[in-house]
Amino acid sequence: MTIRRRDFGRVAAAAGLAGCSGGLPKPNVVIVQADDLRATAAGPYNDHAVATPNLDRLAAAGTLYEHCYTPHPLCCPARVSLWTGQYSSMHGSRHNQKPMSDGTPNMAASFREAGYRLGIFGKNHCFTSGQLRQWFESDCSIGSAAWKAALSPATRTRMEERSKWLREQGGALLPPAAAPFSHEIYGTHLATERAIEFLDRKHERPFLLWLSLPDPHTPIEVPEKFANALPANALKMPPFQRDEMDGKNTRMRIFDYLIRGREIPDEYLARYLSIYSGKTAFVDYELVSSCISSGTTVC
Repeated sequence: MTIRRRDFGRVAAAAGLAGCSGGLPKPNVVIVQADDLRATAAGPYNDHAVATPNLDRLAAAGTLYEHCYTPHPLCCPARVSLWTGQYSSMHGSRHNQKPMSDGTPNMAASFREAGYRLGIFGKNHCFTSGQLRQWFESDCSIGSAAWKAALSPATRTRMEERSKWLREQGGALLPPAAAPFSHEIYGTHLATERAIEFLDRKHERPFLLWLSLPDPHTPIEVPEKFANALPANALKMPPFQRDEMDGKNTRMRIFDYLIRGREIPDEYLARYLSIYSGKTAFVDYELVSSCISSGTTVC
């Protein structure tokens, strides 16, 4: 059986049902993580956000958390918290250069001990290479041997062209832009492709699949296919007061000073939010879920 992208959610659910049959009561688990996706950028939390029909379906068929907050403002510590259930003050990862410490109780180890097959597809920024080897039988994290091996020569060439274009445009700090490239060379698409291949296999054991998408993280550029998902002149600007940072903590005020937050023109901010919305639409496109079943726990 070949899984089509539009059937990702349905087949994941069917795989979960298979995992519950034949005397195996353990459901399959799919964890989907989008890097730097703000809740109010998606339809379930904001009626004025870009259209996210697939996230909407997931929310309607499951549990929508209305008071859920990240345990840390930085990527790596927040990911370690996700897998350990601990605050950074407990697990020790306080910055992006400190992955999970060896010996820390965590969900990956627990699922592996329970007989699950673990697979990671996309961005890691949580586990050390040794931990990936220890717990994840399928390691297709970005930059891994499996990730590189799956890239065709044509895809590699186009990815190099995009990297060159990004550098020429200003790197991570480039102005919001529509990129002249196909979405098929982006990590978000490639990670989903590899995850679909994982689901397409026959699994004799229950599995935990971590689909970790690198979008909508910076740089704020998006494939042209999604650039006009929510045009700048159609989006509703968030409320803003010029003095709203005055009562914030020192770290927030320093950051606001560094990015010149109060000096950003509305036109630039609208363009930024428009491209960010396009990146959100890109994520939603890759997460098409035509049916959700209780056989798989989708997080």
